[in-house]
Amino acid sequence: MNDTNSKPMEQQNVKTHKKKGCGSTVLIIIVVACVLVSVGGYLIYDQFVKAPEGLEVSVNIPSLSNDNETLTITLSIENIAEKPVSVTQIQLGKTLLKFLHYNSSSINLESPEDYPDYMAYGSDLMIEPGSSTDIELEFRADKKGFFAGDIAVLSGNRRITKEINGLIVGDLLYETEFSEPDSKWTTFSNEDTSHSFEEGEYWIKLLSEMVTTWDTFDIDDSDVIMSVDTRVEVPSGDGFYGLVCREQIAKTQRMVLLVVSEDGYFNILKEEGEESLSLIDGWQYSEELFKSEPENIVAGCAGNRFWLGYDMNFLIQATDETENPITTGNIGLVIGNYEGGSDFTVSFDDFKVYEH
Repeated sequence: MNDTNSKPMEQQNVKTHKKKGCGSTVLIIIVVACVLVSVGGYLIYDQFVKAPEGLEVSVNIPSLSNDNETLTITLSIENIAEKPVSVTQIQLGKTLLKFLHYNSSSINLESPEDYPDYMAYGSDLMIEPGSSTDIELEFRADKKGFFAGDIAVLSGNRRITKEINGLIVGDLLYETEFSEPDSKWTTFSNEDTSHSFEEGEYWIKLLSEMVTTWDTFDIDDSDVIMSVDTRVEVPSGDGFYGLVCREQIAKTQRMVLLVVSEDGYFNILKEEGEESLSLIDGWQYSEELFKSEPENIVAGCAGNRFWLGYDMNFLIQATDETENPITTGNIGLVIGNYEGGSDFTVSFDDFKVYEH
């Protein structure tokens, strides 16, 4: 009986032992795989993501430039390491080159195989410890509107990427700092709104809820880029404000509003009589806009295309694909509110209009 009972016990022990061995093998494989993935991830980060040690890069670019003129982007590169650092390549994002054409014939600009979304030129620049150098890249801008992209400085496979943006405009058509009354701007007050010149600025105030008020004039040019400095003097919680283009006063009043709100939303609205149509599928939220409390609003109107930005940051672009787009009309300023209470007040300053 002892011999008979010993076999199952031995078999059971063998089976149990095999199970343990299998589990240990799987565990080892998993651990090795995790180590390999971690090492591979680190190597990729170290060689392609991590910034070059010792290099600090800053970019200087004019926020506003005229088309068909030279636009200079300056890269300031400093070596804070204790050994020399080489700059092997400078890369320009292709989205940037949709607006800007490289102006220098002395540098070979080509698309590297390992970064197909960039144009680049090779560099053989060695920066000594504690020293810095400036590299000026000259462009010709011939497409009006916002541009945005990035520039990367490479040292070997490591890179430092800097995002840049700016605004390209045509000829200046009109400007005012509202330092004194201007015949193009009206001053009045009624039970709903008040328009006035205050402290060298143009103030628009709402005296009741659910009101939108604007002031516009004819600029003799339908395709424009507008820029205005703004400040909310008296908040209401849900007030909005911004720019107007294509206002027409006929049987039905029509216009396009390019606006931001106090609580971080923005919209491009096509107004026709009592009807209001959003060209961007309703109010859109931007956390960056909410945090910034924008000091400048910029907007463009060209044909049936419209775009909106703030503080030189691009927000949204829209196309009016309805059967009856608004292609001509006056320009100006607008504020409005919903149910946030009365006394919503916005001041405007340094209003400029350019050709688009």
